[in-house]
Amino acid sequence: MSEVAKKPKLITDANVTEFFRECVEDAATNQHLEAAPDTLHYVVSLLANFTRSSALFTPEHGQTALKPLAEIYLESLQSESRQQRDVALRRLGDIALFIAGTFSAYITRKGLSPDYYVSMGGSAYGSLAEDPQSQTLSALKGTFGELSEKFDRFVDVVAEVNESGRVDDDQSLVANYGRWLTCGDRRAELALRRAGIFPVATEDGMTH
Repeated sequence: MSEVAKKPKLITDANVTEFFRECVEDAATNQHLEAAPDTLHYVVSLLANFTRSSALFTPEHGQTALKPLAEIYLESLQSESRQQRDVALRRLGDIALFIAGTFSAYITRKGLSPDYYVSMGGSAYGSLAEDPQSQTLSALKGTFGELSEKFDRFVDVVAEVNESGRVDDDQSLVANYGRWLTCGDRRAELALRRAGIFPVATEDGMTH
């Protein structure tokens, strides 16, 4: 059998949103989570967006890394405009939700508390929902409010989607990043580097 024939089929850009829509709706039903359609759609869009490395990772010093939550929070505090603040807070909430739901094994292995991600992400979304002067994302205030209130429940939804929708393919960005974070898998690291992602270990032993 040829190498091409052996290669598993990838989820393509054309159907990735529909794929996540079905997974999110099924997960919410399985977990008896009542949520507004707009909120579920937001989670679907978040997951679809983060399948692109450019949306999840940040270029730094010629490499690409996942920016820590504390650094994103600091950016929101130091923002020169309310619009920049809103963008930083939204990214903080999105990253916290995605990481907590997708890389729970990494969080546990590192001795980190999932409550940290719930607190940071929930607070970020809550700030966006409760700020009466913010106009940038006003149409999403109801969505941010629900995400803030039920953040831990949505983490469980993302976790179920991650398990049910795992793609067994060495070229899967999220799967490779999860394997590298969890156990330092060398093949996963090489696949990430081929995709332009350069994972690094920090001095305190954290990897990102």
